[in-house]
Amino acid sequence: MDGTTQLLPEDRAAFERVLDEALRIVPTPNAGAVRVSALAAQDAIAARAGAEYRHYREAVDAAAARPATSPRAAGRSRLAVIGVALLAIAGIVAVVLVEARWDVWAGLLLAVGLLGLRLGLGRFAQVRRRGTASADGDPSGEVAATREAWIAALLRLGVLPFIAGELARPPDGAYLWRPAPGVRMPEGSFHGAPEQPPAPQQPDDAGVLDAPDVLEESEPTLRLRPYGDEGVPAADYGPVFGCSERRPGQEHRVVTRSTSSSCSSRAGSSRPQPASAPAPHDPRRLTVELAEQASPGRDVPLHVQVTCDLAAIPGASPGVPLRPFALPPDGARLLITVHAPALLALGDLQQELLVPPGRDSDVLRFGLRTTRTGLHTVTVRAFHGGTFLGEARTQISVEDGTPTRDGPAREVALPTVAFDPGEVTLQVLKATDGSYSFQLLSERCYAPESFRLLGGDSRGPTERIYDELRKMATAAGKAGREEGEAARRRLRNLGVQLWSAAVPDAVRRQFWAEAGRVSSFTVLGEHDLVPWELLYPLDGPDEGDGFLAEWMPVVRRVFGQERVRELQLPRATYVVPPGSPADAAREVERIRRALGGLVVDGGVLAERAALADLIDDGLPGLLHFACHNAFTGAGSSVKMSDGTLDPIDLAYATQSGALRRTHPLVFFNACRSAGQIDWFSSSLGWAPQFLRAGAGAFVGSLWPVRSDSALAFADFFYGSLVHLRATLGEASLMARRAVRDHAGGDPTWLAYAVYGSPAARVHNS
Repeated sequence: MDGTTQLLPEDRAAFERVLDEALRIVPTPNAGAVRVSALAAQDAIAARAGAEYRHYREAVDAAAARPATSPRAAGRSRLAVIGVALLAIAGIVAVVLVEARWDVWAGLLLAVGLLGLRLGLGRFAQVRRRGTASADGDPSGEVAATREAWIAALLRLGVLPFIAGELARPPDGAYLWRPAPGVRMPEGSFHGAPEQPPAPQQPDDAGVLDAPDVLEESEPTLRLRPYGDEGVPAADYGPVFGCSERRPGQEHRVVTRSTSSSCSSRAGSSRPQPASAPAPHDPRRLTVELAEQASPGRDVPLHVQVTCDLAAIPGASPGVPLRPFALPPDGARLLITVHAPALLALGDLQQELLVPPGRDSDVLRFGLRTTRTGLHTVTVRAFHGGTFLGEARTQISVEDGTPTRDGPAREVALPTVAFDPGEVTLQVLKATDGSYSFQLLSERCYAPESFRLLGGDSRGPTERIYDELRKMATAAGKAGREEGEAARRRLRNLGVQLWSAAVPDAVRRQFWAEAGRVSSFTVLGEHDLVPWELLYPLDGPDEGDGFLAEWMPVVRRVFGQERVRELQLPRATYVVPPGSPADAAREVERIRRALGGLVVDGGVLAERAALADLIDDGLPGLLHFACHNAFTGAGSSVKMSDGTLDPIDLAYATQSGALRRTHPLVFFNACRSAGQIDWFSSSLGWAPQFLRAGAGAFVGSLWPVRSDSALAFADFFYGSLVHLRATLGEASLMARRAVRDHAGGDPTWLAYAVYGSPAARVHNS
């Protein structure tokens, strides 16, 4: 099996069982991180036993025409092989531990390991001699014998050396996780928090240490200690998340098929520059003033200012304390945008505003005029580069014969005015006439582009796409190689068509102009217009690295959602009501294993009342749903043991901001859990309700997903986020890449919508 050959879906489970058994008996303090790394690199690890795997698959293909029979004999043989081969682990590990000077563990394992090595090899030879020649469906015993040989070689040449290489690191050495090729690294993304890098820790903390020196290298890889086994050369696992192979030093680039040169040069440097040193703390608030009532035809100016937050100064008026942020000595230029669909704009609805250090900004004036009666909402948003900072909303009542009356000032906290280099935001707004406004926001500001759907509403085409993706996910487990390739081709064509039909031409041109500088892509919008994760950027000679969501981190934001950059996960609580999927319990167990001892287990909930109390009281940490979600024209709902739970049951938490103190992470691993419906003047769904209540991040699916793929996605996501200290955006990208080939043609890896700040990361004490 060469480096590009991958394990078939039915054989990945065997790989995982062998890995889990090996990790179960190997004494390693960072087993969670090692497991995530090994699963991500499973094709490269399995390539070390490529010849044995080829022989096994050839035997399976040759026996396919024979009648199927009972696999009991083969099953006994496989279990015996796994069992005896694992007896040899202790001896191998003991030698490694001696080299690493972990004498306590080595002393305990050395004697048992040497005996186990001898007994294991002897029993393996006996099993091979017995074979399964008597099995009716495999009269020659070839299938069972070749599978035994493959599993033994996989353990000896792949899994064990991989684990041994991790264990052989000195306790005070650096365990470095470097992202797969194509993963862009904003400042401080993998090697410590943006403020100050942490001091080096021992491996038993999290298995990841700060290593600033590697930031200068252009090709991120997983650093592994070379190993050898009886003359076998050291393995180079290369790209670990299923990315396309890249030569050392090759930069992430946009592919231009009409020329051999890199397109990234068109848009400047592909790597953001380090931020300047932090300035003193300077808390801020976004303040908005507008008349609260007026008659039609009256001018009602909107005033916007970014002010110092006096509530953070002792002795001043009460308020909400904010996180520290930095301003350069010459101040920061913010972009202020106004969305007032029911009012007439008398000038530009976006202006730049200079925020100086230590004092309030000047006041911006936006000219508006009332036109028709009713209660109208005006939304003001602040951006720094492509990073969304915060928003404030106010309302004006327009009635005939009503005198103009000033309204109170509306204020919202800006946690920080710093921006994340390389972040690009696509703001999508819906006007009262049904048209949409698309605006790409980066370090360069582009004007909004109006866009109208020919059908008037995207729900019809979107539902048809979701239905097709559901059928693809269902068929993926039964599809052969040709059917899987056809499904992947169809998936790509859906993404290309969506890109060309749902994104305005001007915005696509702007995207390609920025592509060389983009490290993450955020979609800010209220209405579930299109499945953004399915977009496949392609315009003539310009083509990226596949789907947008496998090319770079893609996250979403809803209006009213706070910008949370730190996720505290002291506790993990699971929701598994009666009637959940058959493997829901296994999913919870896998997540517990992925989180390891870094997160306290909060138990499993099945009752609606208990869950509602936990949310209303401000649940801390992680809330993970492993259940069924029913999505209809009336919205989402989950059947709990004491009744049905739907998003309206979160209204109290949303209005009271019950989660704004703890900012939990909510992962709703159920079918269509990210779906939304229109509800009066806003959207209604699990994501907007949890996020407006104060959740720091939300993960849900846009269409029905396969249970096994959903479990694998969650496993990789948590392992990357918690153990590898990846950001929210990077963890989602890694999980997508890790499971995109889990089952031939399965679109589950693109189904997940991730809401939050792409730069958010876990900071557990």
